[in-house]
Amino acid sequence: MYPEYQNCIDWHDSQFMEHMFSRSEADAKIVLDEIVDHPEKIHESEIQSKLIIYMHDLAYRVESYRDLNDYINKTTYDWISKMNLSKNSQKSFEKRYGPHQSRKEQLFQVTSLSAVLRTANKLQTEYEWFWGQTLYNGELILSDDPLLSLKLDYPEIVFPVSRTNAIILRKTGVSARIMGTDKPENGIINISIRNSLKYDLLQLCAMNRYVFGSERILKLLITLWKCRRNGEVDGIR
Repeated sequence: MYPEYQNCIDWHDSQFMEHMFSRSEADAKIVLDEIVDHPEKIHESEIQSKLIIYMHDLAYRVESYRDLNDYINKTTYDWISKMNLSKNSQKSFEKRYGPHQSRKEQLFQVTSLSAVLRTANKLQTEYEWFWGQTLYNGELILSDDPLLSLKLDYPEIVFPVSRTNAIILRKTGVSARIMGTDKPENGIINISIRNSLKYDLLQLCAMNRYVFGSERILKLLITLWKCRRNGEVDGIR
């Protein structure tokens, strides 16, 4: 179905990926609402399978992933096109780096069963799953690239689903300073204010825009970021 599906796409539609996934977002909301009411369900295989499909889609459907591939393809295309290539090499080169190839690559990532299965295997065999909830006045923000950590294979993947809750996946047997330090209890991690700020700063680093987050927490994060850049604080550990 994949080649036929490509022929139906308007490659000039800058929002084509977003238009495709409005239905999956509605389905994911039902699952997330269920976990909010019953956090222990995050360990059920059916729930995890649905979340993995949604998280995989969200990781690769974002504009930043396509923009990065566009940049890489354009740089490669501009460089190699200056070479004296044979006809066969030129044809192969155009097929790999020509117009719309980054969008086709993005479409492959979100529609390919093998790509989803690779993500599923990684998240179910290498990571432990937890439900996170903030303590006191801690708040979480969500960027427009919320699962950059999934694409980059971070030791801890934190996916905020509201200002007070997140899906947290930690690599088994791995410890790193970039990870949160709160210990899980019965599959739930109570996120301290210190660690909620750490998670928020990681989202801030990834974003062009934010999806949710209060004005108060965003101003605090920007202040912390400026102080850290100017060497006025020793960082959040």
